[in-house]
Amino acid sequence: MDCDVGTGPSQLLAFIWMLDAFDKNNGATQFIPGSHRGSPAGSPVLATGPVGSLIIYDRAILHGYTPNQSNADRRSIQGGFDPITEG
Repeated sequence: MDCDVGTGPSQLLAFIWMLDAFDKNNGATQFIPGSHRGSPAGSPVLATGPVGSLIIYDRAILHGYTPNQSNADRRSIQGGFDPITEG
């Protein structure tokens, strides 16, 4: 979780750009459904995809990576967007 639940949608955008494919064997990111709303619902869900895929997600969701059990890289570029506030 990168920020508190209920912070507001303008503060919660993050991304993962897959430079290598993500799959169940190479340490794909996993998310806990519903945790960004304060009520986790179910088992972790793996975010898998081919090279070049982009995941955009709510930064309040519980997430992490799984072990890389392959001999291949699992590289990505990750970031988050924060609003500019005045004051």
